[in-house]
Amino acid sequence: MSSSAPECDYDVVVIGAGLGGLTSAGLLANRGLRVGVFEQAPRIGGCCGSVQSGDYQFDVGATLVLFLGVIERYFTSIERSMSDYIDFLPIDPLLQVVDNEKRRFAVPTSVDETGKVFGEICAASGEGWKRYAEEASSGLLSSMADLFAVPMQNFQDARKIAEDPSSPSGSAPPMLQSFESTLRSFFKHDSILGAFSHSSYSVGLPPALAPGYAAFLNYSEHDGAYYPRGGMKALPEGIARALKEDGGEIHLGARVESVLTQGRKAIGVRLADGREVRARVVIGDINVKALYGEMLPKDRVPLWARLALSSLKLSQSSVMLMLGIEGDEGFDAQNTMFTQGLEPMNRIWFDDYERGCPSQGGYLFASVPSFTDPSLAPPGHHVVHLHTLAPYNLAGGRNWDDIRDEEAERILNFLEADFGLFLRDRIRCMRLSTPVDLERDVGLFRGALYDLESGP
Repeated sequence: MSSSAPECDYDVVVIGAGLGGLTSAGLLANRGLRVGVFEQAPRIGGCCGSVQSGDYQFDVGATLVLFLGVIERYFTSIERSMSDYIDFLPIDPLLQVVDNEKRRFAVPTSVDETGKVFGEICAASGEGWKRYAEEASSGLLSSMADLFAVPMQNFQDARKIAEDPSSPSGSAPPMLQSFESTLRSFFKHDSILGAFSHSSYSVGLPPALAPGYAAFLNYSEHDGAYYPRGGMKALPEGIARALKEDGGEIHLGARVESVLTQGRKAIGVRLADGREVRARVVIGDINVKALYGEMLPKDRVPLWARLALSSLKLSQSSVMLMLGIEGDEGFDAQNTMFTQGLEPMNRIWFDDYERGCPSQGGYLFASVPSFTDPSLAPPGHHVVHLHTLAPYNLAGGRNWDDIRDEEAERILNFLEADFGLFLRDRIRCMRLSTPVDLERDVGLFRGALYDLESGP
């Protein structure tokens, strides 16, 4: 939104220093524009960041990087080499799976080796993997990656993408089926179904409701899954370093309270401390419901946009139990999926999440990035992140600050009772991140990990 205001502090103001805000600012600064990024938190990166607790460094949200080519393309576009700013370490095996029968198996990066692993578990699933890999590698995933770099400024841009037969929206039947139906068409064994079903929540919905194309996100890891040396914070820090070299400015602890308007144009922002910052263009790297529903005057938002906003649903949130532990018993890879199977992944959504209750079972996704980067913990120790589904608003008038200890106990009890993994005696550091913490500390509106639901 442009303005003809005669005096501007910046050509462009960016609200939010997440990856989207930093890369937008970086592209513009590289083109010679004066850019200011305003971030409410004391650190950059949003949910792609890290925090230090004693001798242990934990990630606050994201725990791995896919589609590395998209990041390489960004650095190329600002006339730089990605390797000069970020060192990415490969993750292999991609996943360790532990089911509630105590069965363990690893999913390697190699497509052929993965087929062998699945075939040993279930012959039908081994054959299903071959068909799954053929469909995923036929162009569906490469077109999904391309979407990250395609301009989508208006309805015409979106329509072109929807009409492009090579785009995910033009792929049938995945776009017409649910995640669960797509997955079941390839795999029969419940432990494999359970292991793969976690990616449905990467688009904010359970397997029964998530769109079918998301079932192929698992395969994207076989093109390479990576972890930034130094923790997830190294990714936004590398992008921010290049931004500052091009003259961009980043303001931390600077919460934007509202967008200033003149007629139908944005002319800057007002900060929580009362300061006003003028700009020719304002970019929002924040939840769309927060931007248009809370930061803009209601009379500046068209009726159709208000109606559209009211129909949008926020994506799910989660809790994450962060542990600094001694030893590595129980973990043989950076990422471990503790699964009870596919159907419990639906049950915890309909029976627990939608009723305002922390999930009772279903799964735990464990990330242990110190397997890939030992510098995150003392020698002989590891950092463990245990993720599971959780609602922002709790039923019965309860609040997350009051049930922190209870929730940590529930997660540890689940690991012990269903998977035989006992960690208590090895814990040297522990902290719990709740949906409220994600909003309060990371800046995620209502703790929504993926902003909005991505339903079919």
